[in-house]
Amino acid sequence: MDENEFIEILKIFKKQADRLERSKNLIFKKYKFNLSYKKENGIVKTSLIGINQDDFEVLSVLVRKFWMKNSNIQISKIFNYILNSENKFDNEICKISEKIKNDYKKWLFAGPKFTINKFTVNNREELLNLFFNGDIFHTDKEKNSIVNLCEKSEAYLLMRQSFFHTLQCMAGSICFFNNLVVKKILDNYKK
Repeated sequence: MDENEFIEILKIFKKQADRLERSKNLIFKKYKFNLSYKKENGIVKTSLIGINQDDFEVLSVLVRKFWMKNSNIQISKIFNYILNSENKFDNEICKISEKIKNDYKKWLFAGPKFTINKFTVNNREELLNLFFNGDIFHTDKEKNSIVNLCEKSEAYLLMRQSFFHTLQCMAGSICFFNNLVVKKILDNYKK
């Protein structure tokens, strides 16, 4: 990819990140949760009051494009282009990008860990994959059947809450990166 193509991709990234930032009420909203469950005749009935389903779906749609591997604005691709572009960006932008990338990767591949009905989610990357591809967007039959199986467990609602919190954290990181790095690159490119 040449520099002009990358700048066009950054413009798209910025536009989408700005759109995400306009939803900051979802990103920074604090939710109170009330989880209850009871077991009757071998069936677990759960209830989680806290996350509005519309908030859940809207934030999922806004964040997913920055996570998808085939998206041209996937945040990891943006990090890699900046860091692998010799002398195209000033040292400060590269240092900030590297720090954010390293923190993001550590965070993404760290807990939480859930095991439900012999299925294990080991980190946030797997959690995003499960919910994006098996629940919200229903694109993967295997993951969808895993979600359906997990829904029968009392731990499912905690997993779902953890997914939403993951979305909030990821959205905050994207907005931070957009404001600290992407806008600066685009401003410098205009000059």
